[in-house]
Amino acid sequence: MSKILFTGSILITILLLSLIGKNNTMFSLQDQKARSQSFAATTSKVLIYTNPNHGIKIQYPVNWTLGEHPYTDRFLVDFTPALKNISDTAPATVTLSVETVKQNTTLNGFTSATLDKAKQSLPGFQLIESNATTLAGTPAHKITYAFASTDPSVQLPFLSMNVWTIKQSKVYNISYTEAKSNYVKYLPIVQNIIDSFKFTK
Repeated sequence: MSKILFTGSILITILLLSLIGKNNTMFSLQDQKARSQSFAATTSKVLIYTNPNHGIKIQYPVNWTLGEHPYTDRFLVDFTPALKNISDTAPATVTLSVETVKQNTTLNGFTSATLDKAKQSLPGFQLIESNATTLAGTPAHKITYAFASTDPSVQLPFLSMNVWTIKQSKVYNISYTEAKSNYVKYLPIVQNIIDSFKFTK
């Protein structure tokens, strides 16, 4: 799953619930909404992650775990719920990445380049939604897309949502990737995580 998420965080929100309901063979749209609302109510307690070096802070559920992944060209921190079943081979993952870009990089230019890369590198890439939005009070872009796993051993369709903004030549990107069958379940929590993101400098 880490390979999938790493690709997702580099590439690319909320998917229309009707699209998922139309393709979900286990639960109706009403069932999914009720389950997600009930699930969100049980994970209302939060912790605060702060990174002074990158000037960011974000809240995440107290029963989720975090992992920091510094790379030479970017910084990643991911948040995942504790696995309750051994069959949960592809847990929901929210990733916050910080990446330095060229000084003249625009939001529209970065969005266009990222979409082109996603179309070329992700099997079965299908853009579902692409809209202007805000992140921590700054202009941002939000994308939702579907794709197939790049790992042959993981035979699952995935949905991913990415929201990114550019500030002082750095791209701040929050992504959420989950198996299509469970995507709706975590949406209220993921939206709370995104809404809690703040710049501290």
